[in-house]
Parts: sequence; structure tokens; C-alpha cells
Amino acid sequence: MSEESSVESNDSPSRAEEGSISGMETRVCIVGKKNFENEELLKALETLKIPTIKTEDTKDILKTINDEVETVFVCDPFEGEEFLNLHREEQRIIGPPVVLACAKNNLTLPYNSRPLYCSIMANHIICFTGFKKKEEMGKLCNLVHHMGGSIRGELSGRVTHLVASSVHGHKYGTAVSLGKPIMTVDWIYACWDKKLDLNVSASSDEMDKFKMAPFHGLSLSFYGFSDEEKKHMEESTEQQGGKFVDSSNASCTHVVVEDGVKELPDNIRNSSQTFVVKQEWFWASIHMDGCADESLYPFTSTPHDQTTKQNTPASVGRKRKRKKIKESDITDLLSPDSPLFKNKRKSGDLLSVSGSLLDYTLLSPATPVAGRGDATPSGTITPLSTPKPAPTARQQVTMELLQTEKNYVGILTTILKVFKEPLETDPRGPIVPTESIKTIFGSLPDILDVHTKIMEEIEAIISSWSEDKCIGKVILNHADVLCKVYPPFVNYFEMSKETVNKHDRENPRFHAFLKACLSKSECGRQSLAELLIRPVQRLPSMNLLLSDILKRTDKNNPDYVPLMQASDALKNVMMHINEDKRKTEGQVQMFEILRDVDGCPAYILSSHRSYVTKADTFELGDGVCGKGEPVTIFLFNDSLEMTKRRGMKINKAMKSPAAIRTPQKAYKHLEFIPLSHVRRVVNIRDNEDCQNLFGIIYRVANEMKEKLLMFRLINDDIQKEDWLYKLTMGLANTACTTDTENFVTTVDPQELMLSKSDLSTGGTLSRAVRVAKRTTRKVSRALSMNKTPRKSNMVRRSSSNVTPSREVFAGASPLATSSIYNQNVPIGLRGRAMSVCEGMDSELMDVDLKVRRSMSISEER
Repeated sequence: MSEESSVESNDSPSRAEEGSISGMETRVCIVGKKNFENEELLKALETLKIPTIKTEDTKDILKTINDEVETVFVCDPFEGEEFLNLHREEQRIIGPPVVLACAKNNLTLPYNSRPLYCSIMANHIICFTGFKKKEEMGKLCNLVHHMGGSIRGELSGRVTHLVASSVHGHKYGTAVSLGKPIMTVDWIYACWDKKLDLNVSASSDEMDKFKMAPFHGLSLSFYGFSDEEKKHMEESTEQQGGKFVDSSNASCTHVVVEDGVKELPDNIRNSSQTFVVKQEWFWASIHMDGCADESLYPFTSTPHDQTTKQNTPASVGRKRKRKKIKESDITDLLSPDSPLFKNKRKSGDLLSVSGSLLDYTLLSPATPVAGRGDATPSGTITPLSTPKPAPTARQQVTMELLQTEKNYVGILTTILKVFKEPLETDPRGPIVPTESIKTIFGSLPDILDVHTKIMEEIEAIISSWSEDKCIGKVILNHADVLCKVYPPFVNYFEMSKETVNKHDRENPRFHAFLKACLSKSECGRQSLAELLIRPVQRLPSMNLLLSDILKRTDKNNPDYVPLMQASDALKNVMMHINEDKRKTEGQVQMFEILRDVDGCPAYILSSHRSYVTKADTFELGDGVCGKGEPVTIFLFNDSLEMTKRRGMKINKAMKSPAAIRTPQKAYKHLEFIPLSHVRRVVNIRDNEDCQNLFGIIYRVANEMKEKLLMFRLINDDIQKEDWLYKLTMGLANTACTTDTENFVTTVDPQELMLSKSDLSTGGTLSRAVRVAKRTTRKVSRALSMNKTPRKSNMVRRSSSNVTPSREVFAGASPLATSSIYNQNVPIGLRGRAMSVCEGMDSELMDVDLKVRRSMSISEER
């Protein structure tokens, strides 16, 4: 036996003193040669500054133990004679990972009554179920204790995990209902295998694979489903830990039956070893992440003997008699002389029947019920003095409005109770993120509140009906709230539907949740997407009913004017929704453009900017792309975004870029041109050789020149006339004018010397580039965009009698500008005048300065 010790020399209290018990000194005894050589362990003990001894024979150390020194034994492994001796003597035993963790986290050694090897299961309280062998249970309990966990015999609220051997039993069902994690026994062994890793916890994400799947150890069979649905459910079964077998297989544990099945085969109905459940059980199990209680989802079919009994001649005769009862016979049934009153039941029982004989929807409005009486305490019938009048046409439509409002409120309540609330309060954790829940359901609670109030107010009017009751005021009182709560939902309905579909595809638990809800009677076999569309349809339906009430209301009725105002108010709400939706869709499209365009400037997003349309083109010159490749132009209400379509190759067919496979970023940013910089749109007339050609003349920012861009439309998604109309409308709106013709110059291809050979896209890419460059040179010569006149006095002579224009080129005089936009001047002369700015002399600069000053003075005045 060898022994060494270390004592603190500073004034601060030692860790031995901090961890002492009742003033006792604490020391550490390292057991075994293997631990002697553990340098990491020795360094950790040195960091803790606790007196340390070493031994290979624990018997000698046990003889020296007294009440003055508390000895902590460090053992590894937790087995063998030395470990058993210490355990029998109830000594404090810890493993090397405990020492390393305390040194790493600057903590004292824990006081443990059981051997503690590591702390992977610290703060974990485990409960076991389904294990019948005592040896196995004893081993599992020891491992849990060695890893710092605790064990409880009963499943209480403090239990953190249930370790089960199967998906049956009371504890399992309780854990599922409480949302407790249910683990397999492999979880404990996996934690023990990681006992030396200080960074691992029993609740870490890598341990989720040891959760017990809902169909663990089960064999499922499916009956009554279509082949496609059956295949989908079989795949889901395998993913959830089960397997699918034929119903005749002896290992089959569950038969899942489709809801539409009326009767089961004898081999399934007579099986006593197999659970026969509804399909809701299957999806509810996946949603709850645990096997649902089969007793809550039993499938019951009509017994064979009962079916035979119902088809006897006597039963058929009774059915025929019941069919002969018509609405006109209701008077006889309600008569005091009827056997229904004498032999069957009292009148009070009859009047308590809801939704059957006394429902106004079953009676003809023109046929009042005669002979009906009220029940007295003695049970006799007192005939009414006057029969209740039939409802008027106006009252009937109002009743229909109330009934549809009740149905609508019921649908909204179903959406929130069956779908929204379970998603928010699922004890097993969120099925989908909170943001997705807000996106899906939006302002539905607010919509439900306002329609509940409308329903209650209309119901109060119906209960004390008179023809002068005002239905319109009810709608008018809530018109402002309707205008507030509907746009946030209707505008983002498509996004809500897409969010539902996305999680349905990608999230198995959410898919199972939707399937389970679909099986509930409250949903009427309607999916969540089908129910969510009801708010979109409600306001138009309500407006039609108000119009029907208005048609049946006399003009002298006090409700006539409020009904007209209510109808107009609903139309204004719908108009507001449509306008807000249009703006919202435009903003969404702008975000999509920003996402799809590589290098797109962030300032493209603006509150006053909206998306109009786009055009896929092929550039004839090298002004933007520089290679004659396809260019996609996004038109906004105040600007143009020039982009290059990626992955596009030129071919003879000139297919649309949308039909070509593109990378993740479909476009590359080229140039952003405000519409205020666009001076003219060149419309090139179509002929047999040249079609879908147009040009744009714009001022280059921060430069004293203008530029011509020539394009050819290559996509049938937008026609040339439509594209030019929207482009010129944007120019007119930017210039605050209604005259769009001032922004268009129409020319013939012959004026530009364009031929079919120049526009051919056949050949190689270099050939196309050469054609584009040659075409641009021809257009430049024709329009004289960038050519400086040799004699500047030409401009003086040609523009001496022209009134200055307020739309001035950058660096050009108003005299030159007005000449360019004068439609009576030949196009070549206009082009030459436009390029004067590059060679302007000092005299023209002085004239330009004087004109600018005079314009600014007049504006101030």
C-alpha cells in the first residue's frame, strides 16, 4: 500500500473543508493500479486540493477508517472484489468521471449514499413497467443509480421518464396521457456506454432515437382502405416501429378499419386476440407519439343476426308505414285525440323534442299547425285561442341568415377547438413552430368573436320578431371590426394553406394529427384546408342574404335604409380586402424577386414600390448584359430591374427561360433603372422578318449621356402590346401625366436597317454576339444616340424656335431636349440633337444655366 497527501497552504477554506460532514476531514482513496496510472484523474484531484491516498487492498484502508476522517473511494470499474467489499461496508464510492466533472465545473465532490460512477442521469427520475425478471430489473436499477438517476415505483408527476418493455399497461397509458417520454431499455445501456463522456446527458438529442415508437412490437393489418392509402399507412407503420401483416396472420395484433366499412368479415369479427380499431386510432397514436388506448377507438359493425332481423316482413311493413307519414299528418299527431298523447307520452315530452317535428324548417310556411296546445301541470292540453302565424318572406330569409351564421360560428369554433388549441397545448411538445401556428390561423379568434356577437344580436331579434326590426343596424354596428379582422386572414390565406401543406408533407406528427382530426365527427370529414376557406367565402355569402332581405323589405320599412347601408358596408369591406390583398401579393412577389436575384440591391424593397409584371427578352445589343444573352426585365410601378437569366442557352427554338433548368438563384442582377430616367420607348413595327422588337432610351445615372437598349420578347406569357402599354403607363404615372403617347416612338425595321439575318439566333453564341453588336451600330447610326455633331451651330439653327422643356437630359440644354422629343423632327436629326451634350461648348452651358435658374425662380413663385 502506498499513500500520498496534499494539503492547502492558503488562507481560504479548502475544498475538503467545504465538503466535510459535521466538521470531518475529507480524503480521497484511489483504488486499483489502473486508477493509479490515470494522469487525468490525478490532475483533477490536484485541482480539487483534497488529500489523496492510493491502495490496492481496501481491507487495510477499511481498518483505518474512523469518525474523524471521511474517506471517498474512487473505483473503476464498478465490479470486482474490492468494489463489492466497499459496497457491503456502505462506503462512499465514486467513479473517475465524477471527479473530472467536479474539477471541470469547480464543484465539490457530491455526497452520495449509493455508488456513483457518473452524472449522465442526474436529475432524472425513472419509472419501469413491463419487466418481470428480478435479475434484469436489479441490473437496470443499479445502472440508473450509478449514473446519478433516481427510481420510483409509481408513475407520479415527478417522474421524468418511463422505461417500458411494451406499449401496453396502465403506466404506459398514463405516461402517454401526461406526455412523459417513454424509452426503451436500450436507452439505459446507451447511457452507460457513454459514461466516460462528460458532455453527454440522458436527455440530449442523440438519445431521442431510443424513444419507444408508438407501434413498437405491434403487427398491424388494414381493411377497407384504397391501395394508395393502404400503402401510405404501411409505410407509416414501419416508420413508427411496427410491421404490417395480413389479418389472417397469427401474429396480427391490430386490425385498422376504414370508417366507411359497414360490416367485417367473420375471421376479423370473431378474432379474440386482435384489436379491431378505427383508423382514428392509427393516426392518433402517431400524433401522440405513443400507442393510443384501443378501448377509446373500437370499431363496431352491425351484427349479422341483427341485420337479418331488420329485414323481416314485419320490420319492412313498419318502415312502409313510417314512410307514409307526411307533413300534413303532423296535425293529426298533435291532436289531443291522437294515441300519441293517450298511450305513448305526455305533451311536455313531445314539446321537448328539438330539431324534429317542431323544427320550423320541416313545416311549410303556408300551413300553420292547428290544434297545438300548451301543457298544464296536470298533463292536460289547453287548446290555443289563435294559431301561430306563418313566418313572412322577410322573416324566413332572416332565419336563413341566422342559421348560416350559427353554422359559420360552429365551423370557426371547430377550427380553434379541434386544431388550434391542441397544437398550442400539446403536452409532448410543439408539433409545429409557434410562428407556423400564427401563420395558419391568423386572426380567426377575432373573426369568431365578432360573428358570435352578430349571431347573438340576430337571434335576439328573431326571438321577438316584428317586421320593423332592423337587421341592417346589426351589420353596421360591426362593419368597422369586420374591416379590421378579415384582411389579415384573407390576404394571407394562400400562405396559410401552403404552410399547412408543407408541414403535412414534412412532419409525420402533424400529418397524423390532421388525419386524426379528420376522423372526428366535429369536422364532418373536412380537412383543415377545406375548413380554413370558409372565412374567405363568408362575407360574399352574407352580402347575398342581405340583398335577399332587402328585396323583401318595403321601402317604408325603417330597416330599408340600414339594409342598403349594411350591404354597401360589406362591399366596402370586400373591396378593402381585395385592395389590401393586391398590395400584399405585390409585396410578397417583391420579396420573391429579392430572393431569386443574385446581387439584387436591397433598396428594391420600398413601401411605395409595387410589382407590375416581367418580360423574358433577348438583348440585341451589348448595353446591359454585354454578351447578347437572355435578359429578364422586372417592371415595377416606378422602376425597371434588369437581370440575366442563369442557365439559359441560345437555341433555334428560343424557348422561354422559365423552361430551362436553373440553379438556386435563377437570376443575376445587371442594372436597376428608375422610370424617371427612361426618356423614350422605341416601338419597332412587326413584319414577317422582325417581330416582338422594342427599345428603351434612358439616361445613365451620374453620366452626361444617354443609352439605347434593344430587346426582343421571347416569351408568350406577355404580349408586346400589353408589355409596352404597362411600360408607358408606368412612365406616365411617374411623370404625373395621362398622355402615354408622348413616351413612344414608333419606327419601321427598315429605318433601322434591320433584316431577318440580323435577328437570327442560329449558330454559336459568338455569332449571336456579333449580330447583336452590328445591330446596335445600325440603330445608333439611325438614331444618332452617341455621335457628336461636327458643327455645334447646327443645334442653334435647328432649335432656335423651340420652347424649352422641363424634362432635361443630364448635362444637356433644354433646347436640345425639346428637339429630341419633337415628333415632327426627322428621327436622324433628333438623334443627333440628343448627343449634343457630349460636345457642348461653353456658350450652350451658359444658356443652360440661365434656363435652369429661370425655371427654379418660376417654381418658387
